[in-house]
Amino acid sequence: MPDINLIVARNVERFRLQRRMSASQVAREAGLSKATLLSIEMGRANPTLDTLQRLSEALKVSVPDLIVESAESVVDVRRAGERASRTMGGMQLRPLATFYGSELVYVFTATVNTDGSVAPAHEVGSAESVFVLSGTVLVGPCDALAELNAGDWIRFPTDRPHACRAVKGQAEVLFIAVRRSIPGVSESTRTAPVCSRGAQA
Repeated sequence: MPDINLIVARNVERFRLQRRMSASQVAREAGLSKATLLSIEMGRANPTLDTLQRLSEALKVSVPDLIVESAESVVDVRRAGERASRTMGGMQLRPLATFYGSELVYVFTATVNTDGSVAPAHEVGSAESVFVLSGTVLVGPCDALAELNAGDWIRFPTDRPHACRAVKGQAEVLFIAVRRSIPGVSESTRTAPVCSRGAQA
């Protein structure tokens, strides 16, 4: 059974980002401290019904919207044309995601062919972000693969089977993998990879 706190965490962060609200703004409108809100978004808090009600009002959604898992709540795609950015000195930044309190983070690039890779479900709370540098890929949870082109970005949980493969030829991607346990040490929650080649975005 999914951890309800992790579901709330994903939904609160998703709705906040969709509304282009900062953590401080949501916390203020909900009458919470910023530390409490960030703890909720990390899945480490156990919010009361009163807290959920205040968050739902601040985010202009219903309480059920915060506690029910959906495909939209677990996969976040940013297209290359959606280039919201900010300037810092001589750099133009394109914020994509923020991870709080992760036990282990891998950052690597990969050249992907049409065979690609299928991975089994990892521990609850694990996630990946993939930024496409070149080419076109199908990537994400096996039941919600998304087709991404150069400049597109996706973030998704990896607590269910997931895959990445080039649509044709080769593609270059940047991976950021967040794990809640060290691979090879705790394998009890892993399952065999199951991802149909026929799965589509």
